[in-house]
Amino acid sequence: MNRFLRILLIFILLHTGACDAPHETKHGNKIPQRVVVIAPALAEMLAALDLLDRVVGIGQFGPWPDSITAKTEAGGYDNPNIETVLELETDLLLNTKSQAASDVHRQLEALGIEVMALDTSTYEGIFDALHAIGERFNREQQSGELIRGMREEIAAVEKRSGRLPLRKVLVVVGREPLYVAGPGSHIDRLIRLAGGTNIAQDALSAYQQISLEAILERKPEVIIDTSLNQPTALRGNRAGDWKQW
Repeated sequence: MNRFLRILLIFILLHTGACDAPHETKHGNKIPQRVVVIAPALAEMLAALDLLDRVVGIGQFGPWPDSITAKTEAGGYDNPNIETVLELETDLLLNTKSQAASDVHRQLEALGIEVMALDTSTYEGIFDALHAIGERFNREQQSGELIRGMREEIAAVEKRSGRLPLRKVLVVVGREPLYVAGPGSHIDRLIRLAGGTNIAQDALSAYQQISLEAILERKPEVIIDTSLNQPTALRGNRAGDWKQW
């Protein structure tokens, strides 16, 4: 073999090995390459960290962001589809923490698929989840910068809103039946930071079912409805179904 061919062969072998070798985090864990992300909030975190190219499957409640709408649907928050997750050769399932989904999560782990179930229901939980994803994908610097920027922006809003009169606010997260954001949720904290008072602040859980009668009795001045996620759903300052009230 002449010198040129030997050099070419060595070059190919070296670069093939570099491509095939799994990248690792500083903790020695292989960085996931094929991700199924069930929760839109976690998908948005992947987008912020420029990791959407790893996504092979999404949850049925979304999809979000728009760039992953064509990905395979792999079930909902409480019932990820085990067969679909396996067919996609998933090495990491990203989902929100849920007692209802815990059995499925355990089954997937028993089948060799890593599961990250992150608590995004609380204010600090959002930042913890973003940090955990950054750490898992070796993007700790980027996630740290995002967290600092978010905290600074929120602090600026709180400072401005502190001079304004409080407004009674309702945030709807589900319809039929009606579910609203209650105390302990990240939404409840954001309402207060933005200069509002949550009319469901005395609810018994972070997200609770409520009757329309109870809502009308409390006379919210502002209603923020996040329950509809279809492409045709109303966006912006429009009353929609609430107009009659």
